[in-house]
Amino acid sequence: LSTQFTAAPAPVTLPAVSSGTIAVVVPDGTAGGITHTLAVNAVPAGATITGISVTMNLTHTWISDMVINLKAPNGKTLNLFNARGGAGDNLTNTVISSASTTSLASGTPPFTGTFAADAANGVGPTGSVSDVTTFAGLYSIGNGNWTLAMRDLFGFDIGTLTSWSI
Repeated sequence: LSTQFTAAPAPVTLPAVSSGTIAVVVPDGTAGGITHTLAVNAVPAGATITGISVTMNLTHTWISDMVINLKAPNGKTLNLFNARGGAGDNLTNTVISSASTTSLASGTPPFTGTFAADAANGVGPTGSVSDVTTFAGLYSIGNGNWTLAMRDLFGFDIGTLTSWSI
C-alpha cells in the first residue's frame, strides 16, 4: 500500500490595496452615511482566504458618533467600529484584524494599534447594515469590490475618512 499526496502551498500574504490619501466627508447624522470602495483583484483563483486586516485613518470631532462596517464582494457586512471613544478622538493607523483578540474597548483613543472587530450585528448605514459577526463570513470571495461604509449617528460633529486599506 502506498500513499501519495501533494503538499498544500505555503500561505501567502497579499499586498494591501490602499485608497491613498482621500477626503471622504461623512454626512452628519444621516442614516445612509457614505461609502468608499476599493477594488481587489490580486487574490489567486482557488485561494482560500484565512485572514483580513483593514487599516483606517479617520478624523472626527466626536468619534463615538461613528459606526464603520466592511462590506465584502459576497454581499456580507461586518461591523468594524461601533461608537467608541469621545470628543476629539480619531482613528490613527487603526488596524482591525481577523487575527487580533484585543477589543477596541481596551484601546486608548486615538485607537492606534491592532484590534478585533466590534462585530455588532444589525448596525451601520442603510444598505450596509452588519449581518455577520466574524471575518469568516466575508471570506468566500476575495476579488471584487470591498466597501467601507460609515455612518455618523448624531448631528453637530464632523468626520472625514483620510485613508484606508485592506
